[in-house]
Amino acid sequence: MPAGSIFYGKTFAFNYDAFKIDITDADSLRMAVRSREPNERGEYPLVKVKSVIEHINGDLLIDEPKNKSGYKNFSEYPIFHSAKDSYVYYQKRGIQGGVYNKDKFYFHLEPFTLDSLDNFSNAGLNFTGDFVSAGIFPQFKENIKLQKDYSLGFQRPTPPEGFALYGGKAKFNDTIMLSNEGLKGNGAIQYVTSTSKSKDFIFFPDSMNGIAQSFDVKESKQGKVEFPQVKGDGVYIHWRPYKDVMHIRSREQPFSTYNGQAVFAGSMYLTPTLLSGRGKASFQKAELEANLIRFKINSFDSDTADFRLQTMEASSLAFSTNNVNAHIDFSKREGQFKTNGKGSIVKFPANQYICFMESFKWFMDRSDIELGGADKSKTGATDIDLQGTEFISIHPKQDSLRFNAPRARFDLKNNVITAMDVRFINVADARVSPDSGRVVIRKGAAMETLKNAKILANTVTKYHTVYNANVTIFARKNYSGSGYYDYIDELKKSQPIYFSNITVDTTFQTYAETQIEDSSKFMLSPNFEYKGKVKLQATNHFLTFTGATRIQHSCEMLKKSWFKFSAEIDPNKILIPVSKDVTDEKGSKLGVGVLLSNDSTHIYSAFLSGKFGRGDSSVLRSEGFLFYDKISKEYRIAEKEKLTERNLTGNYVSLNIDKCLIYGEGKVNMGTDFGQVKTEAVGNAKHFLIPDSTAFDLMMTVDFFFDDGAIEKMGETFNSIADLKPVDFSRPTYEKGLREILGKEKADKLISQINLYGSFRKFPDELKKSIFFTDLKMRWNSRTRSYVSTGKIGIGNVDKVQINKYVNGRVELVKKKGGDILNIYLEGDNNNWYYFNYTRGLMQAISSNEAFNTVIKEMKPDKRQSKAEKGISPYVYNLSTTRKKDDFLKKSAVTTEEE
Repeated sequence: MPAGSIFYGKTFAFNYDAFKIDITDADSLRMAVRSREPNERGEYPLVKVKSVIEHINGDLLIDEPKNKSGYKNFSEYPIFHSAKDSYVYYQKRGIQGGVYNKDKFYFHLEPFTLDSLDNFSNAGLNFTGDFVSAGIFPQFKENIKLQKDYSLGFQRPTPPEGFALYGGKAKFNDTIMLSNEGLKGNGAIQYVTSTSKSKDFIFFPDSMNGIAQSFDVKESKQGKVEFPQVKGDGVYIHWRPYKDVMHIRSREQPFSTYNGQAVFAGSMYLTPTLLSGRGKASFQKAELEANLIRFKINSFDSDTADFRLQTMEASSLAFSTNNVNAHIDFSKREGQFKTNGKGSIVKFPANQYICFMESFKWFMDRSDIELGGADKSKTGATDIDLQGTEFISIHPKQDSLRFNAPRARFDLKNNVITAMDVRFINVADARVSPDSGRVVIRKGAAMETLKNAKILANTVTKYHTVYNANVTIFARKNYSGSGYYDYIDELKKSQPIYFSNITVDTTFQTYAETQIEDSSKFMLSPNFEYKGKVKLQATNHFLTFTGATRIQHSCEMLKKSWFKFSAEIDPNKILIPVSKDVTDEKGSKLGVGVLLSNDSTHIYSAFLSGKFGRGDSSVLRSEGFLFYDKISKEYRIAEKEKLTERNLTGNYVSLNIDKCLIYGEGKVNMGTDFGQVKTEAVGNAKHFLIPDSTAFDLMMTVDFFFDDGAIEKMGETFNSIADLKPVDFSRPTYEKGLREILGKEKADKLISQINLYGSFRKFPDELKKSIFFTDLKMRWNSRTRSYVSTGKIGIGNVDKVQINKYVNGRVELVKKKGGDILNIYLEGDNNNWYYFNYTRGLMQAISSNEAFNTVIKEMKPDKRQSKAEKGISPYVYNLSTTRKKDDFLKKSAVTTEEE
């Protein structure tokens, strides 16, 4: 055809008489039309119509039968008469991918006549028929025409009531458009409670796509089916009507929901029973992100969601958590959240904390969150139930500080976590228990100071508890504070100590320090007053006191003095160290035991009290530990072992506060200097403060250079006297004295021997002295400035000669500035006596035994002299006189009368 129309088919018959072509079975009719736009030469070329009319049947009149030559011009020819139904299909791949199957989607043309085929206008392509849209719309009658894309189609409005879509799944109003671009719509779709408006809906047999300029869901509730208010602009819609789900995705702008209370970015899924979503809901400075959100009229839910809250300044996150079951209720203005699994991690970025929580509730208008704890408890390393949510600091300098709280609140306005019912916080080696159970965490992981808290230090030993404490926790291994500690004495009396400084050392061990003032009248026990520093160390069972104590007594003659010490004190068994150089607060040395005045005028006692003079010397003293024995009402000073077992060696001093008696035992320093004459005394001393008197019960060795034969004769003399009373080996002073001289093990063996045999089986070298006194009772005489013996004198041995008998006699040790004097008079009976006198390097001796005297008299002078080393006094012995002996006895008799 000149106009470009082409019939395709198999059965064509030319009827010359009628000058026509019978088309009984043509596949299709393809036409061409003039281009709407000229080409570069200004011509309007033919353009193929993109739609083909198929199943053609009819005849084509070529021209007027009588005008076969074409002489005349009949403009209406050629003419095609369609005799039967024909169709236009839209199943090409170029039309939306070929989704419009020709069996269900087509335009049915009624028989038509098309004239002027060689010269018809574009507007002449207009066919009446029925449109079948695979159920997208109801079948309706329409005319198809040439469309802008040179395809056959139509643009038509819907009826005022609109058209049902997809078998009544929805309703469409406005304009329907058909072309080779597919079936489109410009209008509104009403589905469930939603209205979608778009200029370019694309309808497919099983779905619909489009960019909707507006999408609105009306708030509604029918029984259990609820829909909230939703508005979206510029959204993408993919609707699958036969699956009853409309997918709506936000693009540049989020959905506005709940009448402006929230926005949602992501995808929504609308069905007749539910509006759900996948994406992020934002509301009240909060964000909830989930793969499935179920929206209701005033609330929405998600089984698995991530939730975040911004700070009030919206500059950063204040709170976040993942993997929670969420319920947001705009009518109640709250959100409820429960963990999925073992506990979701909740983050507080501004506070630099996280927690593992089971549930929490967010109050929108109050701008705070209530966190719920676990239903069950878990047991920590210290066998104490840890209840509730675990809060953990993620501050880089806090070393994962953590604690458990069954309940907590988070103040969004101020970014404050308030944990409640907190049983304790483990920090360093301690356990801190808030009094109210409240723990407040501010920005930057700053924990507020805990008031009236309790500190248990440490968690292993549990030795110490501090209460009413103010505690500031800085990190997992660092805290400081102050508080009260109950010091409970042996009578269970409690005294509070206020520790002003509680902290940790470099090994992260708790210690506390404070100062107890004199005015506090603090008592370590009813017997010990105290002032000074107190230190608590978590690893030590007891407190360490570094200060001064004062004993309690009513002995007026004995002044009470504060004395300095430092020790860990067990209140139930107070042992206070007493050093050799124990001093008072000012550093002045104090006396312990029996002392001799510097001017040698008197003996006196001191018990942690001041000396009369700085130069006063100790006669019998003790050091070690001070202990008070309640039964005997005695203060005792000795080494710990000696305090427990009195039979052990070592010095011991006690003060009986009922008798005002000072007792001492051990080694005795008589304070005398006899040059090369060596004396060593052990035993005990008793000083009665009222009346002032001192008695010594001693064992003493005296060793000096002398002729061995003469000394041996003295021993033989005493042994020859049969009626002398034997020494009492069972007396405590003897046994203790031997232990002091020989040591416990050796002394005990010798004591066994002497009890069995009356003498030593093997004589000990330590007792091989000129004279060994086993029983020497002495008193101090202030007038003569001397120690004077009283009563019988027990002699153990003279050199190696064992005697072990009591004799009469007198021993005197005189203190004199010109030189100390030693007098020894021993009398077995009236006819057997010995006298020794020593002073200033000269030993004089005489006896009733002329053989003894002869040895001395006939000995050459150089044999009676002992050479002295440098710094040692010279020594020589001579024969004395009977007069000198008598003068001594006469004087000592006067002294005895005075006593």
